[in-house]
Amino acid sequence: MTKLAGLLFVILITFLILILDKSNLRIDVINTYLVIFSTIGGSIIGGIVAFYVAKMQVEANKNLEKLKERKLERTICLLVISDLEDTLERFNLFLANNKDNEFSVESLKKATELDSLIKFKNEFIYLLEKDTDIKKFSSVVNRFSFLKNQESKTVERESIEKLIKSGDQIKKLIKCLLKSKN
Repeated sequence: MTKLAGLLFVILITFLILILDKSNLRIDVINTYLVIFSTIGGSIIGGIVAFYVAKMQVEANKNLEKLKERKLERTICLLVISDLEDTLERFNLFLANNKDNEFSVESLKKATELDSLIKFKNEFIYLLEKDTDIKKFSSVVNRFSFLKNQESKTVERESIEKLIKSGDQIKKLIKCLLKSKN
């Protein structure tokens, strides 16, 4: 675009010189016209160049912001996977070491990591595109939160087993999401 503007400027000046040469005007009048047209032409070219540079900077900033956003999304997905793996591993160990059908809620509260799950739910849930995935994720986070904040004294083995199964599904879902973001 800048080359085209420069070419048009040269053609305009050449055309102006030819017209002024044929019109029998004095040199000082011709000089005034040349200064006026070169000033206007230079301003136009400068404006085009400034616009092009600004456009490039805006695009570079957009690309940088997108890169930062993708990195942040990737990081939160990794944290969610890590927290789910840790929590589910602790729950599985707890179930393996206890053969009872009911467990103390207090013993499970310490094994529950929720920070990244809640952050994902509150700020990054848009990454999940399907309604069913959003509902599954939200349900698992709500169940973990309920367990962590529960006031009752016991929880049934079956509830923990279902939560582990759902947590595994969410972990797989987030892993797929992470692969699609790479």
